[in-house]
Amino acid sequence: MSVKVRDFAAGRKAFFIAPDTTVFPQDNLLEYFLQGFECYFIENDKLCPMQDKINIIASTFPECVLIINIDAVIAGINWVEYISRLNQTFGNSITICVTFLKKQEKNFKNLVELTFKNKIGITGACIQLEYQKRINIGIIQNYLASIQLKGRRQNIRAFCTKAYTYSFNQAEFTYSGVIQDISLSHFSLALPLNSLDIRVGTVIPDFNFFLNGLIMRNPVTLIMVRVLNDCVLYVFAFSNLNGVPGLSDRFKDQLVENLLKLNNNYLKIAMNKIMLQVTNGVNDPEILGNLEIGS
Repeated sequence: MSVKVRDFAAGRKAFFIAPDTTVFPQDNLLEYFLQGFECYFIENDKLCPMQDKINIIASTFPECVLIINIDAVIAGINWVEYISRLNQTFGNSITICVTFLKKQEKNFKNLVELTFKNKIGITGACIQLEYQKRINIGIIQNYLASIQLKGRRQNIRAFCTKAYTYSFNQAEFTYSGVIQDISLSHFSLALPLNSLDIRVGTVIPDFNFFLNGLIMRNPVTLIMVRVLNDCVLYVFAFSNLNGVPGLSDRFKDQLVENLLKLNNNYLKIAMNKIMLQVTNGVNDPEILGNLEIGS
């Protein structure tokens, strides 16, 4: 299937801007993905100025949460001035938060809150991080839960590339192809009309997955069938042989790492393509939303 920017942009996401990886490593995002919180790191580099990256994210991802590390030193950025302008431009559509390491100054936290909450008026929190990594993962997780980042979503879905394939046997016939999308609980695939005769509730005991190097074999249960114009979409849930929903812990950790890598790649492609279009003077949301980032 063709994946466009607007497909990937759907759903509320959090972006950590210039995070301090010494106290908040990227591995934390795996834990958040497991909990259904879709989060990404946006780090500074020489190819694309941080200001441009933030503007692209704020313009492209509806209701996103920007969690900005104001301890980060980036050439050309004064965080107070920049966040003030950012809030004036996008404050009604996104949530802006700031993080900072705990300081020895007694009133430092109060000063940060006075500056960013009272004077600038950001709607997000001013989050003080500790020097212990394990404490920080909980601090941020509690905040993501408090703002209901995942909404009604229980698991994060990733659109699949041609490197995500499947095979299974049904009625003495082998079916194979490319998976449409996948999460820790469900996945879907499309087949031609009248090619598969199967009822909702059917358990397939040996369903094989080949996910960009990760090989899995797991029972699945058909939970929904939707007829489209030229094909049929089948939605399956991971299960055990008795049809009880759930993916085994053996595969869950491996799959979530795979999903994070896949979505990070989509984010990188989307950012690069949007940046190229904006550089060429294209700012039409419809055009940018229709940019293809995967297939």
